[in-house]
Amino acid sequence: MTRPVRIVALLVVSVLALTESPAGATSPPTKFAFAGASSKPGWEVVNDGVMGGVSSSKVATSSGVLQWSGRVRLENNGGFASTRSPAINKATNSALAAGTSIRLRLRGTATSFNVTLQAAGTWFWAEVTPSPTTWTTIDIPYARFLPRTRFGERINGAEYGGQPLTNIGVLISNGRAEAFRLDIDSIATW
Repeated sequence: MTRPVRIVALLVVSVLALTESPAGATSPPTKFAFAGASSKPGWEVVNDGVMGGVSSSKVATSSGVLQWSGRVRLENNGGFASTRSPAINKATNSALAAGTSIRLRLRGTATSFNVTLQAAGTWFWAEVTPSPTTWTTIDIPYARFLPRTRFGERINGAEYGGQPLTNIGVLISNGRAEAFRLDIDSIATW
């Protein structure tokens, strides 16, 4: 093989390696991207005020990024803030069933958040801790999403297995008062 042919062959192999789907994926990922979304992205905020607490948060989009921020407070038995997507459509649920993980590209305050999935009345949570300064891509295998009550208590049952979702969201509930911010560039199924 001559030198130019080898270089072309290496470039082709490199491009294929960069575009190859993760192991087990049979199709391109389904991506929840926020580029082009209005400043009000349709994501709902649900804070502890539904139970008498006084935590607050807001969600918006800017430059194609979902921005969620607020303050968790513990007064009146409070202690959580959350945001969740609009209802998930049938095509996205088909992609979830074919996938094995959720991939997020995010950055946020140096505290832990729970990515939440709701399916047929069951909540599944998986904890993530993003970098506060740089964009981080985090893959969460479905097996890490464990069933919980709406209040976060672990319950018996299998991990999330790709069943149809009502919504996907993010929650902060670390047992302490704190300000937070989380920027999400994209959420994808793999």
